Amino acid sequence: MGGPAAGERTRPRVPCVDDGPVAGAPIGGMGAGTMGRTYRGDFARWHMRVGGHTHRPAAHTLFAARVDGTATVLSALPSHAVIEGVPGGGGSDRTHSRRVLPPDGTGGTYHALYPRSWYEYDPSALAPGGRVRLSQTQFSPVIPGEYRDASMPVGVFRFLASNEGTSPAEVALAFSFENVLATTDVAPVDVGPPKASWRLAPHALTHSAFERADGRVVGAHMHTDDVVYGTRAPSEPWHGGVAVAADSADTRLNVTVLPLYDVGDADSIESRFWRPFSAAGGFGGDESFDAAADERQNERQNERDGGIAAGPLSACAVSVAFTLAPGERRNVTFAAAWDLPASSFPRGVTWAKRYTRYHGSFIHRRDVPRGAAAPDIATEALLRADEWEGDIARWQRGFVQSAAKKGANLDDPPGARGRNHPGRVRDRPTLRRPAWLVSALFNELYYLVDGGTLWGRPLTVAGFAGDVEESEALTAARKGGWR
Repeated sequence: MGGPAAGERTRPRVPCVDDGPVAGAPIGGMGAGTMGRTYRGDFARWHMRVGGHTHRPAAHTLFAARVDGTATVLSALPSHAVIEGVPGGGGSDRTHSRRVLPPDGTGGTYHALYPRSWYEYDPSALAPGGRVRLSQTQFSPVIPGEYRDASMPVGVFRFLASNEGTSPAEVALAFSFENVLATTDVAPVDVGPPKASWRLAPHALTHSAFERADGRVVGAHMHTDDVVYGTRAPSEPWHGGVAVAADSADTRLNVTVLPLYDVGDADSIESRFWRPFSAAGGFGGDESFDAAADERQNERQNERDGGIAAGPLSACAVSVAFTLAPGERRNVTFAAAWDLPASSFPRGVTWAKRYTRYHGSFIHRRDVPRGAAAPDIATEALLRADEWEGDIARWQRGFVQSAAKKGANLDDPPGARGRNHPGRVRDRPTLRRPAWLVSALFNELYYLVDGGTLWGRPLTVAGFAGDVEESEALTAARKGGWR
């Protein structure tokens, strides 16, 4: 509690991380790494490598919405309006344009009460006429007392769409994610010249489509070959996989997966991702690219068939399309998860992250190695999203109510998601707190997961399973496992 230990530096190597005023609540688990999405809607802060910091707005990690034929990137970042290739990336560096939210911030509002944050989009910013109202909530299960769940490297993104018009509306949502495992920063590749400075990781990458929970969960998995196929134990921060997925339990949803597209080639981005989505709200119906090559790719796109070899500039996407009748509302839920078990540092010590001790309760098959569980973690997140959001609401309810103005309506809002959404008449508080204090109490907790937090143990010769008792693994499987 006093001064620094003998021999330690008295000043930090870098100043306190401050990326400026454009920020937002992070996604990720305790000691598992995080990614930060700003209030503009772009993913810009990358702490997926524990102890590292990269602030780089991702050009191809984004959400998009298509409403009545009008496709919009759900970001006010001006650079998202331009699709461009990478000089030296091996493909076309031509540019294409696309629609984004107004850069002046009039496209919607952002709120945060960590670990939950939410966007409410202006209907007129999504399509002419503005008859579809869209909101999106995101969170990670950083919940008091739930150590297993709080350590999980996952984020949940839930959309609520409602048709306020008098005729049916066609709506589609897409989640694109670029492969951050291509670089040792575990972040979007910094493609500034020269190419030799890209800090690429020395391994082969594969993308594949997957299904879990009897087809209820579908998505794409981006991973390092040797780790996921069990030929090497994870030993570096970039060893493992990242998965994005959608919940397709509602049979009225049309879910499609694009396991791989080349983000170094502007024509590939436009023809494989943006044009099919903007034209039809999904992937696979566009015939403008090489159909024979695409057929060969589809033969191996599923994980059971070995997946598709990917280059360093690659991404995947998942889309969900549906029709809304007048007055109808519908929920759509996505998840992003990563399984990067190891943290290493310049002095040579490698650590096993805390969530790895629960590996047996995540996986759908006993032979899934560490580093390959991202699809299973995403699946659990989608199946337990209601439960987790309800737990967060109950934790925060008393604080939220204590900051409400006297006479405010604290009843459950119509159509609220989660169990026991904040605000029940019988729980009205007697203690009053200023709203700024309640905001600070929760929103400053972000630093517990986003401040370079490491939660784990040194990796010894015993390996990742070295300190996991069978009784603990079984207890975790019974309590939280989704199988």
